[in-house]
Amino acid sequence: MHSQRPPTVPRKSGFAAAFFSFLFPGLGHAYLGLWSRALAWAASPILGVALIAGLVVNPATADTLKGWAFEPTVLLAIVGFLVIDLLYRLFCLLDAYRLARSPGQGASGAALASIGGLLAVMMVLVASHVAIARPVLLAHDSLVDITRGTEDPVESFDPTVDGSFAAPFTQAPSPTPDPSASYVPPEPTATPEPTPTQGPSWTEGGRLNILLIGADAGRAGYTNYLTDTMIIVTIDPRTKQTAFITMPRDTTGLPIPRDWGAYQAWGGLFRSKANEVYTYAARLTPDQYPGPAKNKGFNAMKGILGETLGLKIDYFVAVDLHSFRAIINDLGGVIVDVQNPVYDVHYAADDSSGHLKLFIPPGIQYMEGQEALAYARARHETSDFDRSTRQQRVITSVRDQLDLPSLLAPGVLQDILKTFRSSIKTDIPPDRIPALIQLVQELDLDTRISLALDPPDYSTTCYPCPPNGLYVLKANVAKMRKDVANIFRKDRADVERATEMKGEGALVHVLNGTRNSNVKTTKISDVLDSLGVNAILPPINGGAAVSNDFTATVITVYNGAGEAMPTTIAFLEQTFGVTSVTAEDPAQEADIVIVVGSKTAQIKG
Repeated sequence: MHSQRPPTVPRKSGFAAAFFSFLFPGLGHAYLGLWSRALAWAASPILGVALIAGLVVNPATADTLKGWAFEPTVLLAIVGFLVIDLLYRLFCLLDAYRLARSPGQGASGAALASIGGLLAVMMVLVASHVAIARPVLLAHDSLVDITRGTEDPVESFDPTVDGSFAAPFTQAPSPTPDPSASYVPPEPTATPEPTPTQGPSWTEGGRLNILLIGADAGRAGYTNYLTDTMIIVTIDPRTKQTAFITMPRDTTGLPIPRDWGAYQAWGGLFRSKANEVYTYAARLTPDQYPGPAKNKGFNAMKGILGETLGLKIDYFVAVDLHSFRAIINDLGGVIVDVQNPVYDVHYAADDSSGHLKLFIPPGIQYMEGQEALAYARARHETSDFDRSTRQQRVITSVRDQLDLPSLLAPGVLQDILKTFRSSIKTDIPPDRIPALIQLVQELDLDTRISLALDPPDYSTTCYPCPPNGLYVLKANVAKMRKDVANIFRKDRADVERATEMKGEGALVHVLNGTRNSNVKTTKISDVLDSLGVNAILPPINGGAAVSNDFTATVITVYNGAGEAMPTTIAFLEQTFGVTSVTAEDPAQEADIVIVVGSKTAQIKG
C-alpha cells in the first residue's frame, strides 16, 4: 500500500522567491505559482496602499494628513505600524523561501549562497524600516521637548554680565522691584485701567493669538535673557486675516492683571521695560507671578502683553539667536526682498570678539543664517521700529519658501528637528498642532496687516528719563487696545477696492525725497502693500528720489497707466491728499511713482 504524497512546489530559486516578496508581499508566492497564497499575503498591503492613496489625492484630507505628521501620538502610531509591517514582510519572504526549497535540496555551495542572499535581503528590509523610523522618532521626541516648555532657557544667570540691562543689577532679588534695576518704578499717580474684555478663545470662534519671542541669548558668553523681539501674530480663523503686532522692547507702563501679586508690588503697571518682564517673573521676583516655575516668565509675558492689548494670548513660541541662525542654515538659506539698505558700523560679533561693519544692500538678497540674523538684528544706524519691520519680513520669507520637498531633502528635516529640540520652546499642545498647521497653510501672509506700536501714536518718548536717564517709551494703552480691537474691521467697500487694485496690477515705487533714512518710506510701502497696492521701495539708488528736498508728496503716473489703473490712482490721491501728474518715460519700470516728502504723513493700514 503506497502512502499519499503531499503536493510539491516546482523547484525554483529560494533567493528569487524571497527577493520578490521583499519587493512586495505575495510576489514571491506568485513566482512559485502559489496564487491563492500570493493573494492572501498581498491583500492587506494592497488595501492599505489603496486607502492611503485615496486619502492623499483627496484635497479634503491631504492637509489633515500633513497636520497629523506633527502630532506625537500619530508619530508613535507610525513607528508601531513600521514594526508590524517589518514583521509581516519578514514572515512573508521567509514563507516564500521555505516553500521554494526542500531540506537537503541542491548542492551545499548553492544552498549556502541562497541562505546568504536571504540574510542580505532580510538585512536590507530591516535597515530600510529603521531608516524610516529614526526621523519619525526624532520628530516625536523633538515635538515633546519643544512643547514641554522650560523653567529657564538660560541655565546660568548673572544680571551683572555684559551690562545688558540699562543699569546692572547689584542686589539680590527681593519681593519688590529692585531699586537698583534698570528702571525704578515711580509711585502710581492714577488708578490702573481695568482689565479689558478679551473675548472667546480661537477654538470658540475668537482670534488665535500667538506671541513670537526672540531673545538676545544666543551669543557666546551671553547669559541674560532679554526678549528684544515681541511680535503678536493675531489670526481670524473665519476670514483667514492675519496681523503682526510688534511691541517695542523699550515700552513701559504696561498693565498687570489684577489678581497677580505683581499688581500690588508695581502699583498696577509694569514700569520697567517690556523686554524685562521675563526676567522679573522667572528670576528676580517669581513669587509675584502665578503658576508653577515651568514657563513662568513666558506666561507672565503672555499675561501682561495680553492685558495691554486686550487680547487673550493663546500660545508663545520662543527662539534665541543661535537657533534662528541654525534654522536658516538648515533650510539652505532664505531669499529676502530688502526694501532699504542696512548699515551698522557697530554690529556685535556673535563670538563676543568685538564689532563688525555691516552693510546689506537693497534688492532681492539670498541670505545664509548669519546674514539673515544680522539683517533682523541690526539697529545702531536705524531704529527698533525699522528693525521690527525687517524681522517680520524675514519671518514671512521663511514661511513662503518652506515647502515639503525642501524639508524632505537628505538630512534637512533631521537637522531642523535637532535645532528645534534644543533651542525652541512653546506651550502649544501637541494635539493642537495639526489644526494650527492646517490653518497656517490657508493664510496669505502677503496681505497681512502690520501694526508697530511705536511713537508717537502708541507711546511717548522719554529721554533722558528720570531717575536713571534711560530711553523709554511710555505706553498709550487706550490707543493700543482700540486699534488692536479694530485691526480686522474693514468695510466691504475697502475689501472690494483692494480686490480691484490687485486686479489692475499697478507696480508702485515709493521713493525717499528727504535727507532722512528710509524708515518712513518703508513703512508707507508696507502699509500700501497690505491695503492691496503692489508698492515697493525699489533697489535703485538706495530708494532715493532725484533730490532730497521734497516737502509735499508727489505722485507721478507714467506711460498712460492711468487709463488701466483708475482705482489705484484714485485711492493713492485720496490717501495722500494730492493730485497725481502724468509723464512719459520708456525707461521707467514702475506704473506709478510716489515721492515721499518731509511733510508726507505716515498712513495707516
